[in-house]
Amino acid sequence: MFVRPKPIFTSEAGSFAYRTFTERVPKILNDIVTSNSFDCAQLARFSDLREEIRNGQVALLDDGNCTDLVTWNNEFVSRYAGLRWTDIQWMFAECYLYRRVLAASGYFENCQDPYLNLKMKELSPAAGFSIANSLLSSSQSIRHFILAALWGNRVDLSYNVAQALSSEGNLTSDTLWSTDNILSNDLDTLASFLSSGRCRSIAYIADNAGSEFCADLCLIDALLRAPYFASVTLFLKPQPFFVSDATPQDFEIHLRELRAHSHHTRGLCDRLEVARSDGRLTVSTDPFFVLPLFYFETPLELFESFCRHSLCIFKGDLNYRRLIGDAIWPSGATFSDAVGYFSTSVVALRTCKSDGIVGVSTEQAEALDSQDATWRVNGLRGVIQMYLHGWFTLRLKKT
Repeated sequence: MFVRPKPIFTSEAGSFAYRTFTERVPKILNDIVTSNSFDCAQLARFSDLREEIRNGQVALLDDGNCTDLVTWNNEFVSRYAGLRWTDIQWMFAECYLYRRVLAASGYFENCQDPYLNLKMKELSPAAGFSIANSLLSSSQSIRHFILAALWGNRVDLSYNVAQALSSEGNLTSDTLWSTDNILSNDLDTLASFLSSGRCRSIAYIADNAGSEFCADLCLIDALLRAPYFASVTLFLKPQPFFVSDATPQDFEIHLRELRAHSHHTRGLCDRLEVARSDGRLTVSTDPFFVLPLFYFETPLELFESFCRHSLCIFKGDLNYRRLIGDAIWPSGATFSDAVGYFSTSVVALRTCKSDGIVGVSTEQAEALDSQDATWRVNGLRGVIQMYLHGWFTLRLKKT
């Protein structure tokens, strides 16, 4: 039994969290500015934000009369106001950064997604559409769809992984189905569980738009076509977040773009639209997903909605960080140790882009350290980890 570790802070010089705000964030802000035609007032706000992060102190959120202003300032920002951005909790720092981007761009006044141009550039025939075609153009097992959804998570615009991956990590028809570089692999358990008939409803908590979301939609379609699944609830971010995170608007854009690409992707969109109209597919969101909270801090109503599903599938690195408390766990800690607070079964499909991880042995970590010093953060490796809730069968018998 492990005591939950404290979350990572940005204050450790040389750590990935520290480098996020000294190296990565300035580039992200520059990419946002150069991909938009902002006016002078917007540009000035972005300049002020860059300067605050580089040399200043965390300031209160100032964004007119937005409904979340009091929540942010009273519940979160007040804990860190006056501190440097490199002296605060990493989860808060990143979530607050992306809320400040919306304030700088005037999103809640103009309703213009400041990341849309970046997302549309990544969603291209050479990327997301080719993934969908590879999955849909031939008969694939559910295992192939799961693997494609895992490796699709490599492409994350907030990490610049799409540009940074070497040829070893490029998304090809071979790497999409590969089990190489999966450090903790519960694929067999997951596939057996999905085909057992015990899993009737799934909560699918998505991560990025673009290539990854195309793979997600293909997996969701495959699940809905299987005779033993009744429904999928797709949870998306309520507003633009972390550059490439998928929103309900992105869902509609992907359907539109995929529909126009090929007869395979058009068929995918037709099936998803039918599933949405007959209630088998529900698209949902919640303000929780953009707040600096962990899943063990989920508001009760949302947490209960997760646990009413037979299985929750959590995609991507940020969801993984929320699941395990964005912490460095001691050697020997398992995925079940980290997520045992759920009263339903849980799966994480995550490529590694941050330091926190469970389910990897000391020997395995030491061997990886000797091979690749950046293995925890470079997106080349991933995990498929499953927590199978102990009383799941009993619950089904009672219902």
